[in-house]
Amino acid sequence: MSETVGQRVYLIRSALGPDVRTELSLREFAELLNRVSGKSFDPSELSKMERGKRGVSLDDVAVIASVDPERRGRYWLAWGAEADAFVDLNTIGRGRKSRGGRKVSSSDFAARKRDAG
Repeated sequence: MSETVGQRVYLIRSALGPDVRTELSLREFAELLNRVSGKSFDPSELSKMERGKRGVSLDDVAVIASVDPERRGRYWLAWGAEADAFVDLNTIGRGRKSRGGRKVSSSDFAARKRDAG
């Protein structure tokens, strides 16, 4: 989990390349994202995103994660966590008779991190 969001965006771009040693160019990556989303991704903005000079919105995360050939998911892209861990946490309390179950949100993790640190 040591990578940044930008590094994970780069990992997706490199996984989309024609072979293991060649990643898609930023222009090709932007064209793919534009085709998939109907939005307007710019190669220079993607470069800034990969270098950590520009933030990544939730919409960006959804679109970029959708083209990941390894299907690591939005949670992995946004936070570096395996999606299965979040799915399991989101199902806690379901299927029981009690009303105590609720979805776990990212703010729960921020609070836990704040309390631990």
